[in-house]
Amino acid sequence: MRTGQGGQSIFLLTKGLL
Repeated sequence: MRTGQGGQSIFLLTKGLL
C-alpha cells in the first residue's frame, strides 16, 4: 500500500473521527 491522496484522506478522517 502506498500513501497517496486517498490514503492521506482516509488516515486524516480516521484520526479525526477517533
